[in-house]
Formats: sequence, structure tokens, C-alpha cells
Amino acid sequence: MVLATLDETVPRVGRILLHARRSEGAASVWCKTDGIVFCGKESGRLLRERRAYDAGGGFLAVDGESYLKRDSGQLDLFGPTLQAAHDQAFLRTSMYLAPSWRVGPEIGSLRAVLEAGERFLEAVDQQSHSAPGYVPVVVRPGWRGALLDDMCAELWSSGIPVAFLFAGGADPLSSRREVAAAVKLVSAVPSSIVLRCDLSAIGLVSFGAQLASIGATSGMRHVFVPMPKANNKPRDKSAHVLVPALRAWVRGSKLNHIDGPVDLFRCVCRVCDGRSVLRFRESEPHAGLIRDEAEAHGALAWREIADRVLADDEVDPRRAWLDECEAGLESYRILRKEGLGLSPPGYLSAWSSLT
Repeated sequence: MVLATLDETVPRVGRILLHARRSEGAASVWCKTDGIVFCGKESGRLLRERRAYDAGGGFLAVDGESYLKRDSGQLDLFGPTLQAAHDQAFLRTSMYLAPSWRVGPEIGSLRAVLEAGERFLEAVDQQSHSAPGYVPVVVRPGWRGALLDDMCAELWSSGIPVAFLFAGGADPLSSRREVAAAVKLVSAVPSSIVLRCDLSAIGLVSFGAQLASIGATSGMRHVFVPMPKANNKPRDKSAHVLVPALRAWVRGSKLNHIDGPVDLFRCVCRVCDGRSVLRFRESEPHAGLIRDEAEAHGALAWREIADRVLADDEVDPRRAWLDECEAGLESYRILRKEGLGLSPPGYLSAWSSLT
């Protein structure tokens, strides 16, 4: 079996992909030289439409999207692997992703996934269309603790290219321990990528992942492990607003009390053109054009962060990413001094604590 992997000549900044369920919004502004991973039942159609729109092709892939529906641990592979590989070859995907399903959390289930992954990659090798292949591996909270070393050993010995998905009840990379475990995992696999992430995708590419994708919407930025509800408190349905200066998404409900021209909420991306992102705060999760504009702003804003971290080959991307996280924390400190008590997301503190 020949393991096809990502072309190492791809610029570092080109290794941040968009993860989207729709062709509107963020995908509508994504530069043709950047990549999109489409997911859901319409992923094949969306990919074909994008190919027709962009004659150059771009980096396009499809995500089978059969991940955790409950806290059931690792994925298994399902269906005829040859057919799955054939279907993705027909679409001329830029990378093959193994179809997946869920099984138990034991280390043996990881071995089963990797064994099935070998069969999928063998099926990929039989296709005339050449592209790298990856096997999805969901990293649930328990795997980042006691089983971390065993998991790294299994992944290292298999040598299989892996697509990591970090799962949790909320942000799965919200502590120093979780971030350190994620860095260790992507380092244990010579050909690793990360799917369905938030801005930590930039950090993981900086620390060794081949590429990573950032979700266009909150549902695309994590694999959620459903948690029992502690009470009957109504769900906050306000928009997630990406505030570039904070290097974070903030719930619109947290921004409703902010008035006036606060400079830290201005954005210079080509969607915003100097306007405040506070205009998105009441768009319950963004209807129509407002939703599309908010998604497009988010994609352009995080691309600017990725440019600062990854575009210059003479800059250490790890140091540049940690500096971005510290800059985000400093912006939160400024807001607190102004009496605006917003709390930073855990991933900013977690990353900035790394040495």
C-alpha cells in the first residue's frame, strides 16, 4: 500500500481550510487558492458546483460527517470502502476521507479503525485519481488523559495518515493539558490533519499538523459530545460573532450591552471595511444575507490571522501563534479596564501558557 500524503510544497498559509455545509456565506468569499471541505448530504453537489465555478480546481474535499451522536467514543469505518474511494475519485477530491461511524471508547476500537483505514487506503490506491487519503480519528476527552500515550503508540506504529477530530462538551481544547495532548497527537503521526476546529487550527498547523480546517459555523467548529442538561435554562441562540482583536468568537447576547464606537470591535476585512462587528450580535443565528455576511466576515478575519502566523517562512509559526493568543488576551484586559466584563475563551490561555 502506497500512502499518498499532502504535497509538502503547499505554502503553510494554504494549509488552513474552510469547513462548510453550504456554498453561501464563508464559502462564497473563500479565495480559489484556498481549500474547502464540504460536509453533509449535499457535499458532493457543492463540490461539483465549486469545480464548475473555479476552473482552477482549488483544494476541495468532502466530509462524511457521521461522528459522535452521543458520548460513544471512537469511530469505526462503515460501508464498502472501495465504493467510498470510487465516489470521491469521481468527484476529483483533493484528499480522500474514510467514511466513519461510532463505536466504543476502548483502545481496541482505535486498532479496529486503523485496520479498516488500511483497507480504505488500499482502495484509494486502486483509483486512477491521485490524492492523499486520511482516516478520521475522534479524540474524546478521556483519550487525552490516561490513554494518550497508548494512543500515540498505536498511531505511530500504524503509520497511517490521520484526520483528527477533537471532541468535547464545549471547546475540547480549552486547557493547557488538552492543547499539549493535541500537539503530542499531531506530532505522533507523520501525516496528520485536523478537521472541524476553531482558531486552534492555526496553532496545530504551526506545531506540526499538515493542514487543518476551521468551521464556517459553530456547529462545524467542534465535534460535540452531548452532555446531560443540568437545568432547564433556555438555550442561548444568539449569534457567534468573531471579533478579530479578541481572536475569539463571542455570543451576541454577551455584546448586547456594549454601546458606542468601541475600537476593538472594528474590522478591516473587505466585508466589514472598517465597520463594527457588533452589527452581527442580534442576528439570531443569522438569517439570510446577514448570516452570509457574518460567515464571510469570519472567514476573512481568521484568514488574516493565519497570514500573520503562517505566511512568512522566516517567522517561527509557533512563536507567532502564541503571540496572537497573548494579543487576544491583552484585548480582553483592555475591555475589562473599560468595564466590559467579557471572559476570554479557554483556548487563548491554554495556548499562551505553552513554552
